[in-house]
Amino acid sequence: MSEVENWSIGSPKGNLIDKLEHAKVIKPENHSRPSRSWIRYGTIAASILLLMAFSAFAYYRYMGIGPVGDGGSSGDSKTGGETGPPPPTTPPTTPSTTPPPPPSADLVRRFFQQYEGGDCFFIMPVAIGTSAAVVEGFGASTAPFEALDKQFKRSQGFDPQIGVRLVTPPQCPAISFLNKLRADLTRAPRISLGSVKLRPGEPLAGNVENFANRVVELLLISDDGQVQNLSYLLTPGTDALSFSIDTKNLGANVPQLIMAVATPRVLDSLRQPRPTPADQFFLQVLSEAQRANMTMTASARYVTIQSDRK
Repeated sequence: MSEVENWSIGSPKGNLIDKLEHAKVIKPENHSRPSRSWIRYGTIAASILLLMAFSAFAYYRYMGIGPVGDGGSSGDSKTGGETGPPPPTTPPTTPSTTPPPPPSADLVRRFFQQYEGGDCFFIMPVAIGTSAAVVEGFGASTAPFEALDKQFKRSQGFDPQIGVRLVTPPQCPAISFLNKLRADLTRAPRISLGSVKLRPGEPLAGNVENFANRVVELLLISDDGQVQNLSYLLTPGTDALSFSIDTKNLGANVPQLIMAVATPRVLDSLRQPRPTPADQFFLQVLSEAQRANMTMTASARYVTIQSDRK
C-alpha cells in the first residue's frame, strides 16, 4: 500500500507496469521454492543419520552380535563376542587286541613260593620257565594239588606239571617241616638218587650237593613216621657227599622219605641216637633252631620199594 500511496499522478505508465511485473515475479518465488539454507540443513541431517546407521552396523558386525535366531550368535555372545575354531575332538579309542605278555620265570617261581596249600603240603619247583613249570609235591591227599593246578592256570595262563607224592599221615610232620623252610629253596641241599623205585634188598645210593661249607644231616623218614639220622653214612667227595642205604628192613610198596638238612653249625636235636616219631623230632628241631637264631634249609626225595617190580 505504501508503494501505491507513493505513486505520483504524474508518473509515467511504464513505471507502474514495471512495478507490477516485479511484484508478480517476486511473489510466486517466495511461496513455491524453499530457501537454500533449509536444503543445506536437510542434507547435513540426512548425512548424519546415514553415518550413525553405518556406525551402528559396523559396531554390531565387528562385535559378532547378530539377530536373534542366528545360528552362530548365541554361543558367541556368552563369551563376550570372541570367536575361534571349535575345540579339537578326541577320536574314540579302540580296545587293544594285543595279548598280554607271558609271565616271567620269576613270577612263576614266586607264585609257588607264596602259595599256601594247608597242612601236610609241600611243593618243590623242579624246572621253571615263562610257559612251563614242573614241580614236585608232597602231601597226604591229591585235593590240595588239584586246587593248586586250577589257581595256577587262572593266574599264570598255562597248565603246570605237578608230580604228586602221597605220604602217610605219620610222615606229615616231616612235610610240614619242609614247608616251613621253603623260603630259601635255592640254598637247600640237593639230593640226587640212582633210582627212586627199588627192588627188595636193593641199596638206595645217591649223593648230596649244594651245601657249601654248612653241616649236612641225612635223615630217613619211614612210612610209620619214624625218623632216623643216617649222617654217619655220608662219604665226602668233590663238592658232594655220597651215601648208600640198606633197604632190607624197609617196608615194600610204601613211601620212604630221604631228607637232607643243612645248618651253619651242628644242631643237637637233629642227631637223635634212636628212631624218633616225626612229630616229636621236628618240633624239637624247630624249637632249638629258633632259640639259637639259626637258619636251616632242607630238601627231600620220595622213594618206594616195589616188591612186584620185574
